[in-house]
Amino acid sequence: MGAGIYPINKLLWHMLSYTRKWYGDIHEADEKRFPVVTAFKILLPQISNSPLLPTLPRPNDPRLQRILFHLKDNLNRNVSLTEITSHLWMSERWLQRLFKSDVNMTFIHYYTLLRMFKALEYVLEKKHTIGEIALMVGYSSLPTFSNTFLKILGKRPSEYLRGTGIYEK
Repeated sequence: MGAGIYPINKLLWHMLSYTRKWYGDIHEADEKRFPVVTAFKILLPQISNSPLLPTLPRPNDPRLQRILFHLKDNLNRNVSLTEITSHLWMSERWLQRLFKSDVNMTFIHYYTLLRMFKALEYVLEKKHTIGEIALMVGYSSLPTFSNTFLKILGKRPSEYLRGTGIYEK
């Protein structure tokens, strides 16, 4: 079972709550904490057999649905708000309001989350370098990509790639 987000039951939730005061990595040599990690490794596959990926709200407005298809089809490049509004013959301000009312977030925030969630999928696959993933989700600057990933997901993509200590043996 690899890194990911998995649905859990109350037992695992309480076990996770027990660990919230811990900081840093957990290693086998840490005899007081490692048994809990071992329990996670045994119980989680019995409860959840596939990870959940973070998802975004789906817009109800058909115009926004078309925009999302366009964004997903062009994820490998940075699509601007101006580019989108010019195709739909609407103002940026109007589109921003429509986005906020339909999905309860700004276009820029939604687009950033879309790119980062897709990047997380690629990172967890461990088939591409961080530089390749950055390009695959439309970032030409690796530092900008890494900083945005950190801001949204709490860790740098390289930390996800290296973070195999408690997941694999």
